[in-house]
Amino acid sequence: MKHTFNLVYPSKEVSPIRLVVSHNGEKFRKSVGVSVRTKLWNQKARTIDKMCKDADVWAILGPIHAKLIEKEVSVHRRADVLSAIKYALGEDFSPSSTHLWDYFQEWSERETPSKRFRKLAYERLADMMGTDEDWVDIDGDWLFRFEQKANALGYSPNYKSTLLAKLKTVMNEGLTRGLHTNEAFKEFKTAYAQADTIALTQEEVDMLWNADLKGIQARARDCFIVGVYCAGRFQDYSQLSEDNVSDGKLRYVQRKTGETVIIPCSPRILAVFARNDGQCPKISEQEVGREIKKICRSLGGSFLNVVELRKESGGKIVVEKKCRCDMVSCHTARRTGASILYKSGVPIRVCRFLTGHSNDAMFMKYVRLSKEEGADILAKSDFFK
Repeated sequence: MKHTFNLVYPSKEVSPIRLVVSHNGEKFRKSVGVSVRTKLWNQKARTIDKMCKDADVWAILGPIHAKLIEKEVSVHRRADVLSAIKYALGEDFSPSSTHLWDYFQEWSERETPSKRFRKLAYERLADMMGTDEDWVDIDGDWLFRFEQKANALGYSPNYKSTLLAKLKTVMNEGLTRGLHTNEAFKEFKTAYAQADTIALTQEEVDMLWNADLKGIQARARDCFIVGVYCAGRFQDYSQLSEDNVSDGKLRYVQRKTGETVIIPCSPRILAVFARNDGQCPKISEQEVGREIKKICRSLGGSFLNVVELRKESGGKIVVEKKCRCDMVSCHTARRTGASILYKSGVPIRVCRFLTGHSNDAMFMKYVRLSKEEGADILAKSDFFK
């Protein structure tokens, strides 16, 4: 086991000090709970006792250094390292009474519409990165290790960005509440690439609607159609019934956001309710996803067109080919509704009444528009007449 101290912000006038312990190729980082003026710190010093020129700060670091040297000969396993760090630092050196990961867990369990997604993000990050590091340790070095581990697990850029976005929210909340002063996380970039997904055309939606289906396939198709004409999430549209319709309008509250959606009720949704005891068919998301692919394949036509996909997985570009029918899922219904509505010329601001998106940029991520379709929309503009 080897150890050293370094500065969290070496380029700033004052920086917190961090203990770094190395053992069997793994590094453990912990804040020591004190800061120093950076001009009184020499990271290039040949020995640890020469690093700090501030006598008061060294009065704190010196005993930590001595205790770690004392424990070196008895360290053999990872657990021994953690025990040695705890022994050297003690409870008095915690920079915050609330540890980052304790706070993250509490945040993830708050009763909000997005609780499930918060908990998943917390569990995945805690499993990937461990829960030893505190607020001050979330910096560029932490991000580098996160990227390496995420790539090794084959995570997509979007999933990595989703995890980082949740962490940044927690870090920002902790900063606002005075639990830490670390602002390095603000430099973490979250870059979302458009997913390789499709939206059905109006002709394909009509093919599905007119298909002669029975049993579970009929229920899957009907559920999907409701999703198209309300452009909602499965957890919302699968629970709709005639009770959500009044004065020709469909009203419901989105579970994820808590926002109320009020839209005209499509005659096709009413027809689905009429033949399913006044409600959307009772069928699971997995069943709809599985059966809708089978239905689209059996319908043939454009559903059998092959699409070439380029996506990043684990930091590498992967190219694969898929039939359109194999790319249809429950969420395709939401993209289809958003895309068809947008192509019809309805302003984005009004389209968002249907989908419940908070801004235009979020809505446009759901729109699937080919260059040919874009040209057709432009042709309707007065600019080209």
